[in-house]
Amino acid sequence: MRRSKLGLAALSAVFFSSLMFVGAAQSAPDAALFGQLPQAHDAAIAPDGEQIAILQNHQGTYFINFIDLTGSRSKLGELRVVGLGDQVKPDYVKWIDNHRVIVSVRQTQMYRDIPIQTGFLHLIDSNTLEANIVVKPPKKTMRQFNNRVLDWLEDDPDHIIMQFASDRDE
Repeated sequence: MRRSKLGLAALSAVFFSSLMFVGAAQSAPDAALFGQLPQAHDAAIAPDGEQIAILQNHQGTYFINFIDLTGSRSKLGELRVVGLGDQVKPDYVKWIDNHRVIVSVRQTQMYRDIPIQTGFLHLIDSNTLEANIVVKPPKKTMRQFNNRVLDWLEDDPDHIIMQFASDRDE
């Protein structure tokens, strides 16, 4: 018994010392890698499990990529993407039924020479790739929070409860 404990201790020591040498042999990663944005920001699987929506970054521009897991909607490898616009940063993607997603994005807009952070919800159909902004503020007004969802109403996928500030220009 004592001999098996000594053997186990010796094997453990050899194993852990080899891990130290493996780590020491690897070079440090390039520092530029730490300053890059991740290629995938968020992802969600459709309720029926047949598609994945991925918020992706390509050279600083975000888009949503729909990947068909069954092969029934697109050919293998076929890109089904929708751009989210210039200068936007995504927050999240959420499926509201088996073919529509809501994507929350934010961006900086100028209002009376003051930069203001605004947010919007995009409704995107994965079958047609048609995208619409859910709520647009009236022209010549600035409303910051157009992407505040209070309740997703899981039993009613055609409606959500949102919160808004006043539209009046005060």
